[in-house]
Amino acid sequence: MRKSTYWEPYKKTIKNGSHPRNNTYYRYYGNAIFVHEPPLTKKGMADIGAALTEVKPLEGGGLSLGKAAGGEVEMTFELPYVIADTEIEGEAEMQVGGAISFLFSVDGGKTWLLGGEVKESGKFGPISIGKPNTYAFPAGSTSGRYGYALKIVFRCNYRRKATVLKHLKITDTSMLNFYSRPWLEVGDNLVTVTAEDNGSLAKSPLEITWRWLEDWKTEKSFVQNVSKSGATAAIQVGGARRPKMKSVTIARRRKRPRP
Repeated sequence: MRKSTYWEPYKKTIKNGSHPRNNTYYRYYGNAIFVHEPPLTKKGMADIGAALTEVKPLEGGGLSLGKAAGGEVEMTFELPYVIADTEIEGEAEMQVGGAISFLFSVDGGKTWLLGGEVKESGKFGPISIGKPNTYAFPAGSTSGRYGYALKIVFRCNYRRKATVLKHLKITDTSMLNFYSRPWLEVGDNLVTVTAEDNGSLAKSPLEITWRWLEDWKTEKSFVQNVSKSGATAAIQVGGARRPKMKSVTIARRRKRPRP
């Protein structure tokens, strides 16, 4: 089997690192974490392009299979970085004999693999459909891929008691070169954010949160709200040396309507 160049671990020499007798480190990757918690409503499903078969959104939120014996929801995910692991969490409600299965495909829907199954009411997960920390290319998982399709299969019991998915959270941890992430410097930092904007940013601005340690000991943060492409912000960083970056979080916030 030919190894993928982006998956194969590489070694890096770090002098005075945490290894007391060896300056050689492997798997020196950084991570970007993508969290999807779509509203389980008609609009929420439309926004992510989900296809529903025999499953209906409830008025107060949640996806329900009530009349048919089975149904499904299918959605796809495309990420800009290579996936290391995918975890699925949520909350479900069902009667004895009901179930919700999570299947995934990495070949465009030609074949589907079972990632996990829920057969009881309550919170569930995390269900992992990745194989992180694998030296060989991790076949049969989302790891090492840029995207995948997810199929959620609903089943009711023989009396057709409703099976409901009340909450869904999908976390994709991706890997990238440690030094490819953005960072701040001491002094004034001018940050510009550009994005494809069809007018939706005004209704649902991006919220970008920068977190760092000044002089590697004092925690600082800055929140930038982006309601149009090309928005800029100035971030002031103190200290005597380059700050230690903790995270850069990008979230989408929908503005609440005025009462």
